[in-house]
Amino acid sequence: MDTSARTKVSPRLFLFGALSWITAGALLTAGCLESANGSGVDSGGRGGSGASSGQGGSGADGNAGGFGGTIHIDDDAGNQGSCAVGAEWIYLVDSNYSLLQFRPDSLTLTEIGRLSCPTSAGDTPFSMAVDRRARAWVLYQSGNIFHVDLATSACTASGFAPNQAGLRHFGMGFVSDDTGGGETLFVAGGGSVTNNATLATIDTASLVLSPIGNLTGWPELTGTGAAELWAFSPNTNPPTIQRLDKTSGAVAENYGLPSLTGSPSAWAFAFWGGSFYVFLQRASEPSTQIWHFNPDTQDLTRPLSNIGYRIVGAGVSTCAPLVPPA
Repeated sequence: MDTSARTKVSPRLFLFGALSWITAGALLTAGCLESANGSGVDSGGRGGSGASSGQGGSGADGNAGGFGGTIHIDDDAGNQGSCAVGAEWIYLVDSNYSLLQFRPDSLTLTEIGRLSCPTSAGDTPFSMAVDRRARAWVLYQSGNIFHVDLATSACTASGFAPNQAGLRHFGMGFVSDDTGGGETLFVAGGGSVTNNATLATIDTASLVLSPIGNLTGWPELTGTGAAELWAFSPNTNPPTIQRLDKTSGAVAENYGLPSLTGSPSAWAFAFWGGSFYVFLQRASEPSTQIWHFNPDTQDLTRPLSNIGYRIVGAGVSTCAPLVPPA
């Protein structure tokens, strides 16, 4: 999210299904990866049990790392366990149209390309989510959502009608459904950035937005393969990371982060490998700082400072690891 152009601004990540992680190239057939079903379930991670994780080799897209154990993706919504190559990483977009991949295990930032979406001059990115197809959903200041190929940065219009239910600007994140049969796109925002937001969902087939409830703060969202919805709000006192009830927006778990107090100008949020990553630029800072929060120890650290980008969106799919790679 980005406050610079109006009055304000994308996922706890898990490996979804019982999948084995191996080098992606060994599984590439007919343009997609076949599933490698197995056990290897690790029940030690937050949010319940999930498949154990590990890192693959170089991915077929040349940017994303290899993701072993994926299956065919046959429909737009994505079937249970469908995970494309590269879907295990965090992706970022900045206010100057740069699309980046962030690998938390090595704290590596790689620029993929620059967005050139079919919109009017001066329309800039506002927030982002990523689905299991390794496809980004990028919201612009205009209220339009575009689909972005994370391997090439190619951009196409989604057909989403802006300003539904008064939500023109919002944070966003995909969350696995409780049944394990799919994922849902959650959004939180309103007409302009204020201290209150509306939680809603967007049907990825019909592109209809449906409000759920009210939130305190203006959060960015991240979702998990364990069907949890999390929010980071920099404009509450103090700033908070909260787990939200998906049916009402009620706060189910809360962490205060007084160290992040300040005048926020751009922020984004993602979960990966058992921890949260906050991408925050305050008014006094030259560019985005990357913060790491461990919910088990409640330690907050800043592994990367002044990264040279103004990050307004972070997207992470529900295919990313539940626990840190060994």
